[in-house]
Amino acid sequence: MPYPRAAMELPLNPDFPYYLAEADLIELGDHFQQSGSVDWSRFLFFAEKLSVAPGERLIRQFDCDATVYILTHGELDVRISSTPEGPEQSIASVSPIAVIGEQSFLDDGPRTASVVAKMRSTVYRLNRAAFDEMRSEEPTVAWAFLLDIASALSRRSRSLLAKQAGL
Repeated sequence: MPYPRAAMELPLNPDFPYYLAEADLIELGDHFQQSGSVDWSRFLFFAEKLSVAPGERLIRQFDCDATVYILTHGELDVRISSTPEGPEQSIASVSPIAVIGEQSFLDDGPRTASVVAKMRSTVYRLNRAAFDEMRSEEPTVAWAFLLDIASALSRRSRSLLAKQAGL
């Protein structure tokens, strides 16, 4: 559960349990296309910082889970299988800064791939309840985040269509 907002004032405090280093915050803001007037430090009041060990599974294909992650450090392996019990095949590697799990976050559908840490990694997790709270308390940040997720999905869709057209 995210740290209570009422007890925290900006600038961010290094003792804050979900503290994002200033350099990470700058990278995060630079990554998001809608960063113009958005104070991305406000995003941190709603996200939870996680350290993921090598081999640890962050997302399991076929599970239903409306949580989105932002990878800030490390590397993740994306794997797919034809059945929940079947063998997995690695299809991609994800490096920072990346949004992971956005499709299920948006549509509540089952996960389309598994995601496993290749090395010690840092992610920020945002579940639907925390997002709903963000939407209520920081609508500008929530709106910019949704626009960036939509933009990322659109780029992926265009890339897949271009690859398919080239086959």
